[in-house]
Amino acid sequence: MGNLIYVPEWRNGFAPHEIRAFFWNSQQIAVLKSENALLKQELQRRNNEIDDLEVKADFYRRQLILESKFGMILQNSFS
Repeated sequence: MGNLIYVPEWRNGFAPHEIRAFFWNSQQIAVLKSENALLKQELQRRNNEIDDLEVKADFYRRQLILESKFGMILQNSFS
């Protein structure tokens, strides 16, 4: 038996360092899950920003084309 800790569902006992490792792994999983959730939120926020910037870029692109055509019309009419 020694210094092993026995759990009724398990045939073999656990050494103290194994129990510490189980606990550390479970804590690390919880931390990684919360970090994953934060990163997903940040990614969604960045994707929304990119979508907004694409809409603005499309607007300015259309405005530039429109103003260029209008400028050519004015130049041709006053030349």
